[in-house]
Amino acid sequence: MPEQLTLLEAEETDRYEQPENPVHNARYLRERNPEKFKILLDALRGGAAITTLARSHRVSVNTVYAIIESELGGVDKWHAGLLGKLQKVANLGTERMIELLPECKDVQKAAIVTGIAIEKAALLAGLPTTIHEVRHTVDDAALTEFNNLLLTHRKAKATVVEEVPAPEPAAA
Repeated sequence: MPEQLTLLEAEETDRYEQPENPVHNARYLRERNPEKFKILLDALRGGAAITTLARSHRVSVNTVYAIIESELGGVDKWHAGLLGKLQKVANLGTERMIELLPECKDVQKAAIVTGIAIEKAALLAGLPTTIHEVRHTVDDAALTEFNNLLLTHRKAKATVVEEVPAPEPAAA
């Protein structure tokens, strides 16, 4: 019986060690399909969109991010470049809006694109994207009436306490 079990076992040289997460691992793609890896890397260096690359080459978005992490300086560096592109779009959109304002041609579309670009640039820069401002108007007469009512209420509930001198400490 033990002889049969040894026949079924594979030799050590025939085994391939799988990475911990082969689906999202750039090293795994580089080893198994170097042509696809090179195409993806070149496309990323050329500025291709991550989701478009993942869809067209039938890989996970996480695999594309893994390539960025291992080969292109990391995701933070990638996002910094993306921030620069968004800021450029915001600047160009603002200039286009200024151009279109006198003629009032398609200002609404330019405003929408510019607003989205500005918000996304602020988001990537770590700035707040929404500022919620609340303004209150105060009626001076109502405020004065409230303060007078408060003072009257305090006086009605107040009790007068007479000051009693503190006892002298006993000599020891």
